[in-house]
Amino acid sequence: MRNLAANCFRALCLLIVMSSISTAQSVSDDFTDGDFTANPAWTGDTGVFSVITDATVPGGNASTDGNFLAADANVGQSVLQTAAGLVTEWRFSLATPDFNPSSANYFGVILMSDTELSGDITSTSWNGYYLRIGVNGSTDPISFYRRSGSTSTSGVDFPSSPNFGNGALQDGLDIRVTRSPSGVFELFYNAGFEYSSIPATSAGTITDNTHNTSSYFGVFTRFGNPSTARRIYLDNVALFDSPQINNIVRSPSVPLASQSATISADVTDGNGINSVDLNYRINGGSTQTVSMSNTGGDTYEGDIPTSEYSAGDRVEHWIVAEDNAAETTTTPTTGFFAGTTQISTLRAIDGNGILLYAGYGARVTGVATVASGVFSSTHLDVYLQDATGGINLFKLNEGSTNITLYNEYTAFGTLLSFNGKAEIVPDNSSTDVTDNGSGTIPTPLIRTIAQALANAETLEGMLVGIQHIENTGSGDSWPSSGSNANLDISDGSGNMIMRIDQDTDIDENSEPAWPKDVVGIFNQFDTSLPLDDGYQILPRSFADILDDGALPVSLSTFVAVAGDGIVNLNWVTESEVQNVGFKVLRAEAPDGNYLELSSYENNPDLAGQFNSSVAHTYSYEDRLVVNGGSYWYKLVDVDANNVHTEHGPINAAPGLVVAGELPTEFQLRPNFPNPFNPGTNIPFDVPVSEKSSLPVKVVVYNSLGQPVKTIVDARFEAGEYVAFWGGDNRANEAVSGGVYFAVLTAGDFRQTVKLTLLR
Repeated sequence: MRNLAANCFRALCLLIVMSSISTAQSVSDDFTDGDFTANPAWTGDTGVFSVITDATVPGGNASTDGNFLAADANVGQSVLQTAAGLVTEWRFSLATPDFNPSSANYFGVILMSDTELSGDITSTSWNGYYLRIGVNGSTDPISFYRRSGSTSTSGVDFPSSPNFGNGALQDGLDIRVTRSPSGVFELFYNAGFEYSSIPATSAGTITDNTHNTSSYFGVFTRFGNPSTARRIYLDNVALFDSPQINNIVRSPSVPLASQSATISADVTDGNGINSVDLNYRINGGSTQTVSMSNTGGDTYEGDIPTSEYSAGDRVEHWIVAEDNAAETTTTPTTGFFAGTTQISTLRAIDGNGILLYAGYGARVTGVATVASGVFSSTHLDVYLQDATGGINLFKLNEGSTNITLYNEYTAFGTLLSFNGKAEIVPDNSSTDVTDNGSGTIPTPLIRTIAQALANAETLEGMLVGIQHIENTGSGDSWPSSGSNANLDISDGSGNMIMRIDQDTDIDENSEPAWPKDVVGIFNQFDTSLPLDDGYQILPRSFADILDDGALPVSLSTFVAVAGDGIVNLNWVTESEVQNVGFKVLRAEAPDGNYLELSSYENNPDLAGQFNSSVAHTYSYEDRLVVNGGSYWYKLVDVDANNVHTEHGPINAAPGLVVAGELPTEFQLRPNFPNPFNPGTNIPFDVPVSEKSSLPVKVVVYNSLGQPVKTIVDARFEAGEYVAFWGGDNRANEAVSGGVYFAVLTAGDFRQTVKLTLLR
């Protein structure tokens, strides 16, 4: 089960992403003119404040501190304010010589007030917000208060605020506070008392949208025992008021490649709007600008034409508004992936494991590896998997959406992250999720725990199998009915968590006798940066806990390379459990009568490793072929219990390229047939020269430049060869139709051909 409060916070983060950034200054005062009664005028308890010229705060520097405002040494309750409307950003510097705060001795800054104040701010009725420093003298973070009439809310500390005890502010503090249109206040700070310093360390956010008008900004004191040590200083005041950009809407939310994207927003400003521009770029390219038109009232609209992008392209956009006072506001960049996008593209992360494209709109098509109701009956909480990766499809309180196991679905929504796990969150799962009917059942990727953890981000969200698991007993106990549990499991290569969800039937069953093989969703639950831990496997039912050795050999590669009068079969196992060996079968049609060519029983090269958690490479040469023929091959692994598991079939056609003379250069020839379904032949040449000793690699890539499968990785004698690609990925799963590229590399040689797969 997930933490619902965390999901509410995630939704809040999305609002923050869509808030405005102010860049124009509306009120400022650094007190260099030595006067606080004009330019701008400060009012209130003016008799207890003065501008100190060329003095420094303790530990400060006159060359950087300059002039600043100071309260008198004997001041108790006081307020000094200047006229300021609703703004989006406040910057100021505070200091005090040797302040010892307490519940009776504190000071702060009024961010917003609808009333001119004097004396004790707690004895006057007014509406607005203020910051306060001073609670108990030892752990005093910056607290946020709301004032509504004669009532002040209890202070809410900014989550990551530093503490200010006795003497902590003698060197000064630069503060910056921002406020989004939705009422999200964020505090930034850094030590100092310097002009033009822009604090960058965030103390976190607090949301309160009760008050949306303001007339004054100010500083206040409330000292029960005034003293020189409690004298406060204010400097470098800068308030920013720029156009407000709200209610940003993209329609459609995830455009198809054939649909233009219309971006609309409400833009307001007291000075009047001069211009509103929509900026966008495709796949990180050059910025394009479109003038947004006023469509009535405060609403502006602009289009990103469909001619600008293709399916899978990343489209980023942001809005820049300028008012008639030349003040500007720029929204943060957001965007979408046009059409349908491969899941692996959406899973790109930065060095802290954070999704690069969180908040972007995206559409995916994949097979459901988890049905609705398995991990939650209240929420939509399922997984989709395509040929490149897996992802969580999640929506709060929409558990009634019916997702059928192993049907194919197309879903679109917002790409978000929950504790390191990537997810697509539809606006409405009843309209944004389409059932395409029966899909191709994904084969679990068999990995050891060590292999899984070494490639964890790639596997996250995918159906994975782990063999020979033991319950170490170091985690939770086997759960009772209606309970969750985190078991600590090991397969000898490493340890990880097996998460048992109480919504499955697993907790209704007794703990099995270990060891076992387990199939489940490879998942992540990490609550702290960097998001590089907390990986776990989630079995979907008790039926996913299998007898030891029930999962087949993990085969990462199985290819056929045809030459003149020969077919070379090559395969690589990622892991083996009780594998005694292999058998090679051949037929003259994909569904023909397969005959055994060779077996581990009479060919020692086909003997298995029995138990292994590291990769092993195998090969077999078939010389009983005729040039011009077409042959289909299957590989069978046999375990200690005589269980036979088939892999393939794959195709090869020896001699289709007839050698006149041996090649003198590497060459990758056009594939045939092309377009193709299900497979295609890819001819290549290896030259007569010292270059023939170079390893040759042929890798198939998708249109985004991501590797799909390595089909050749070996050394060859000089000659003309044909490799076969069966339209599958490295997990031997069929990939979707579209454009792919085969790339041959050998030393510094590189050549590419275009492949078109029809589905």
